[in-house]
Amino acid sequence: MDDSGPPDRAAPGVSEPGAPDSDASGRAAPQPGVPGLRVPDPDAGARVAARIAARCEPLVNRLTREIVAEQAAAVPAFASLPERVRDLEVAASVRHGLRLFLRGARGEPVTGRDLLLFRERAAQRMTEGVPLAVLLSAHLFPYRPLWRALCAQARPGEEEGLRHLGELMFQAIERAVSAVSEAYLGQAALAERGEALRAVARTLLAGQDADDVAARYGVVLEPGYRVLYLAVGPAGDAGDAGDTGDTGDTGETERARDADAAGSAGRSGGSAGSTGLVVEVRRRLHTVQAELDRHVGEPVMSWFGPEGGHALLPLRVPAPAARLARSLADGGVAAHIGTAVAERRADIPAAARRAARIAEVARGGGRPAGLYELRDVLLDYHLSAPGASGAELGGLLDALDPALLETLEAYFAADFDRRSTARALGVHPNTVDNRLSRAGALLGADLRTSGGILLVGAALAARRLRAATGGEAGAR
Repeated sequence: MDDSGPPDRAAPGVSEPGAPDSDASGRAAPQPGVPGLRVPDPDAGARVAARIAARCEPLVNRLTREIVAEQAAAVPAFASLPERVRDLEVAASVRHGLRLFLRGARGEPVTGRDLLLFRERAAQRMTEGVPLAVLLSAHLFPYRPLWRALCAQARPGEEEGLRHLGELMFQAIERAVSAVSEAYLGQAALAERGEALRAVARTLLAGQDADDVAARYGVVLEPGYRVLYLAVGPAGDAGDAGDTGDTGDTGETERARDADAAGSAGRSGGSAGSTGLVVEVRRRLHTVQAELDRHVGEPVMSWFGPEGGHALLPLRVPAPAARLARSLADGGVAAHIGTAVAERRADIPAAARRAARIAEVARGGGRPAGLYELRDVLLDYHLSAPGASGAELGGLLDALDPALLETLEAYFAADFDRRSTARALGVHPNTVDNRLSRAGALLGADLRTSGGILLVGAALAARRLRAATGGEAGAR
């Protein structure tokens, strides 16, 4: 009796020795000698997915532009971001995410370093007040247009590749959500510590006993501090800083109201313009805080409003150097920094007023962004002091017509070189002489004498300060 059964067949999912590779569509090829039998190829889907991803690679830049435009329309919070942030930083993150996915689809490994950009942007958005839900929505948004593009590039018979790309997309979403959430929440924890330091700084600047507040937040107080006032704006902007004149308070109440208003605009959504401004202000202040922390080597107590504010540096650390202002400029922030020393904590309010006035005098006098002590602006500081004489001095030049005033300013800027003055004004040197003589006669000051030079130079400085402070310098 012949008990030999039918020939054995391979179990599903198991290839037999010598089984051929899949065909171009990704399906297993027929086994020679066994008509109709196909052996699954576990790598077929990955190979097809890689081919589809390669076809999408040239479309990345166009996809990025389309995604950013769709995202701005679909996510109002991102539409209101400053144009530079939306069109450069958000676009860079989208482009990076697309290329990262396509690279993984081609079989290249994705490491933690590849997610660094997502982490940095998440921490940055947290400081700018973007809610976590909005941020996650923005990171998930590009995957839908990307999937549509992958499907459009797939060819008949490449369904297995699309299935593989779907699996990879879920993995990519998991990685992105994890990295973004972790970085955002980590920055939020740091921000909570910053709030505690700001509460202590505000108490010290107000001249109140800060022992209880510091103990509540676990902040160790120093015997004395170097008090900085930073009048900040975008790099290249020489706009007016807030009024922090020597009026007996540090201006904290007004700055607190401004800061609260900025925070409210960010929380409520506000208009596109107001929200974009809030983001820019928060970004500048974050840059300032980060540079101060880097200089000291630990978190610095500070109290900032939209146009800057005070920072308290322990006296045990080296005094900040000019490179602090340069570092801020590299970060897109122009800062006129006034500095004063409070040997005791009780001296902090007076030092805060002095530092603020130094910064405002430096800025109002047309000096470049930088770090200034009292000795650096001593004359202007003195001329801007409250009193009738300061007002009288500042108004001395009001009797001159614009041509004479312009000539005086150019003459002093050229260090009393009449030929350089003439070149700057585009006139003949004799014209400069005639104008100087007329100006001296009107002012009752002989510009050929040291006394006349000192008087007119002081008047020019007082006039600049009066213009920078809206006519208040020397008039209180």
